[in-house]
Amino acid sequence: MKLYLAVLASALLCACGGSDSPKSSSGTEPGTGPGEEPGDPSLPQNPLVQVRFIDDDSRPGYVSGALTAKQQVTLEDTVSEPEFYVVDLYDGQGNLIEADWYQSSSANADQITVAGAVPEEPSYAMRIHAGNAQGRSQNSVTLRFHDFKGNSLMTGPGGNVDRPWAYGEQRPKIAVYRDVSTGVCAFDNGFAYVVDMLEETDTRRDGNNGQSNVADDTMFPAFQFDCGVNPHNTDRPTLFDSSMEQSPDNIWSYSVQNDAMYYGTIVYRSLHAALGEPPLDEKLRIRVHYNEGFIPSIFWDGAYANFTEGHAGAYHSSVTLDIIGHEIGHGVLSRFVPAWASFDGSLPFEVKTAHEAFSDITGFVAKYKHSGQMQWVHAEEAELFERDLSKIVTEEGAVVSYLDYADAGQNFYLGVGLLTYPFYQLVQSRGVDSAYRLFTDAAKNCWSGAQTLESIAQCIKTTADAKGDDTADIVDAFKTVKIQAFDQGVLSHFNVEPFKMRVVFSDNSRSTGQVTGWQWDFGDGNTSTERSPEHTYAEAGDYTVTLRVDDNSQDTDTFSRKLDITDQYCAPQTSSLVKAQIDAVEIDGNVLDYSPSQHSYGATIIHVADDSRVSVRIEGDDKGETGSFTWIAWLDVNDNGVYEESELIKQAVVDSPVYAWTTELNVSAIPNGQARYLRLTGRPFNRKACDQFVGQVLDVRVQQAETR
Repeated sequence: MKLYLAVLASALLCACGGSDSPKSSSGTEPGTGPGEEPGDPSLPQNPLVQVRFIDDDSRPGYVSGALTAKQQVTLEDTVSEPEFYVVDLYDGQGNLIEADWYQSSSANADQITVAGAVPEEPSYAMRIHAGNAQGRSQNSVTLRFHDFKGNSLMTGPGGNVDRPWAYGEQRPKIAVYRDVSTGVCAFDNGFAYVVDMLEETDTRRDGNNGQSNVADDTMFPAFQFDCGVNPHNTDRPTLFDSSMEQSPDNIWSYSVQNDAMYYGTIVYRSLHAALGEPPLDEKLRIRVHYNEGFIPSIFWDGAYANFTEGHAGAYHSSVTLDIIGHEIGHGVLSRFVPAWASFDGSLPFEVKTAHEAFSDITGFVAKYKHSGQMQWVHAEEAELFERDLSKIVTEEGAVVSYLDYADAGQNFYLGVGLLTYPFYQLVQSRGVDSAYRLFTDAAKNCWSGAQTLESIAQCIKTTADAKGDDTADIVDAFKTVKIQAFDQGVLSHFNVEPFKMRVVFSDNSRSTGQVTGWQWDFGDGNTSTERSPEHTYAEAGDYTVTLRVDDNSQDTDTFSRKLDITDQYCAPQTSSLVKAQIDAVEIDGNVLDYSPSQHSYGATIIHVADDSRVSVRIEGDDKGETGSFTWIAWLDVNDNGVYEESELIKQAVVDSPVYAWTTELNVSAIPNGQARYLRLTGRPFNRKACDQFVGQVLDVRVQQAETR
């Protein structure tokens, strides 16, 4: 028996192809796999299943690099063994460019360096056959690749005023393409391509009806500059004050173009190593200085990763390794799951969460493959939109479990941890490469359509099952976020309803059988074995409540929730940005001694007449703030100090310059003889009751008559 052993690939010299490679965009299958030999025993059978290659030659129009077999099959004694390998060259659409483009001198797949000239194309494919004196194998293995043409190493500044660096000193030089005949350098090395948008936008996006954008290198050429044999680029810094001339004291970031080219090339190589193939069908196209304005905009449009300017004094450039990796991750996932390549907002909510989670994971993987370090905080270098992927609650306001997913509201980013935290757990048991491969294989195999996060998790487990993997760690990883990937078991979960110091706990555990036991730890030294207990805390503070449950399948699970216990009503914030403010308040004929710096007027109780109606008159000054103002009244009926959305009793919009509200409120929900807090707010736009600013909010106590 002739056994061809698998050879592990070098991390930076690898690309992947195989008999199961995706079809080309023309719809033709570029190659067939082992086991399809028609029957002539004199012809060799191709033992290669997965082969990796990346161009390591910087000359344009020429490729060279190690061909590394990642996986091979065992050949029977009756099959002729290969004497060499033959490579046919195709373009990225599956069209033959040249047959017998390369022939190896060795049958050892791990000792082959492929080299040869290629015509200018956006992308290429190799189809590799085994060969001997009688001919070539019918079956082949196919891989995609790009022509690396970074023939000149460039220096220049990078980073920002807080963390500056120089390429060629603190960081390696940047590979760019230099046209030796014109002396012009272009930010296009075949792997990464950077466009300076000069604060303009791509108007084509407005009329594409949600379809993927199309790359146009004529309309959006790569950034260029005149250069010598030792190119150095200083264009173009972001200034603190754009109205002033450039000077060392007026620079906010040094060259977003340089950073994009540097990080873009790293992302290509890192994801190439992780995926075993180029991350996208074509090179990575990045557009910087896209549009202008205060609010940062970072997005993938199907062809380009787009980045607005870093706004001086507010936030730094978002052009960092993991954020570029994140945006390219959207492109990777759209390639794996074409049904998810939509840009009109029509994707299902949970698919949007999955898209962002996969892209966060891809950004992490890009950092890891480059540095070897596990840096779990996404966007940490940019200090913008940071998310901690090593936690379920990745950012403030994120949901604590899949059973709390509705708390994300319309913000699908708040559910990202429901996939990134299971990935984090799987990295602990399997390592980064294996965990990422689980997700990418599942995406290729069974992510499609309007899936839920639960069906996505089930697909990951099914994909691992099909490979014969032990899936216990997958089940456990998704149990941590309360996603069921098991056939039999239990998920612990509970809801809370706080009434200041008193809290009502409601068991919400799920079991494929029946829950048989509950063990509560209230975080203050007290416990309970009731199913849905109540507990009153002796002191205000932060507590972590944990519920452990058992079911009749002998499975067990725990769930924890952090509580902020207080006897105070949610207080408004102070802000120097607030303009409009309340000046005078009259409620049911009671004129309050109102001050804009004070919000609580609960010491005086306003008694309500038998008709349960309260008149309100508020006057104020818009202080030049334009637009409209939203006035809202909340009534804390359950007396828990939170002012829930269900307790909103009236809302009105008043256009500036009028900053005033006269209305009548129905407070019949107050129990007879009891007092409840009423919160009145006036803001330029709607905000939650507990997210208000001093000067635009007041609390009063209203008491209902004993009998009505």
